[in-house]
Amino acid sequence: MTAELIILESSARTLDDIADSIRAHWQAFDDDRFAIGHDLLEARAQFADNISFGQWFASQGFAFSRIWGYTLRLAADNEPAVRKALLSQLNNGKTTNFEKAVKAVTHPPVEPADEPPEPKKRKPISARTNVTEAHQKLMSIDMNLAQLGPDDVIPAARPIIRAWVYERFIDWVALWTIEDE
Repeated sequence: MTAELIILESSARTLDDIADSIRAHWQAFDDDRFAIGHDLLEARAQFADNISFGQWFASQGFAFSRIWGYTLRLAADNEPAVRKALLSQLNNGKTTNFEKAVKAVTHPPVEPADEPPEPKKRKPISARTNVTEAHQKLMSIDMNLAQLGPDDVIPAARPIIRAWVYERFIDWVALWTIEDE
């Protein structure tokens, strides 16, 4: 079964002319974004730093954000690869997403390592520990002990816990001072 093409009105342009026009506008849509990006790159090159460029950009009242301007600059700076990424999106049956194409080119995914990274080992407090780290460790210990309230422990166990904490703390201080010498 074949579908029959029914044309309702005649137009001054042929359907081929209209299709060519659509293709040209579609291409211009991409070309214009790259052209704007190249213009922004050219403008940025005239400033000594990003702050000055940003002030100039903000004063222009463009109809797009600073972030979109940055995306356009990245696209222009990587134009061949971004155009290839856009074409790849179309070839995969997807609608094009300019921002995703730019990100795919400028921020490629990180390949996972063959082996999972080793978990970070906690550094013991020692003579190599600076004052800030020692303070943070002590605050952590204090917060953990603060979670244990008087109602959590039977009265007879309180002196045992207090003695254990003091003993451990004194052992730790003694260890630290020995390593300092």
